Amino acid sequence: MRALGKSAATAVLALGMALVTVPSASAGGNSKTCNGSGGHCLLTGSGFPGYTGHVDIDVIGGENVSVHWVFRTGLRRCEGNVRVNDPASSWTCTTMSAPHPGDYAVEVFSSSSHRTIKVGLRW
Repeated sequence: MRALGKSAATAVLALGMALVTVPSASAGGNSKTCNGSGGHCLLTGSGFPGYTGHVDIDVIGGENVSVHWVFRTGLRRCEGNVRVNDPASSWTCTTMSAPHPGDYAVEVFSSSSHRTIKVGLRW
């Protein structure tokens, strides 16, 4: 009987852990890796639900210049800068309203060429 109790407790614990670690159904996003030789990368998509978006930028190689990024959805925009020698970085943009169906664009601009520009948007 004691073995049955331990088995049941283990099963309940495993089920509870599985339920806790299941990602939210509303989680989503997109990413893109660009050849940075032109100093530009554009990520576009749809399905952004609005309000909060997390922008991920990593610029690899080339001169250590300031690189500008812009996240646009609807009439809202969020923007910032990163230096090439900085590690991969993320920013949180809030109050980003999204018209149906939630089209978005994240654009990275640089005055110089780079080996790779990686850009992502998570929500």
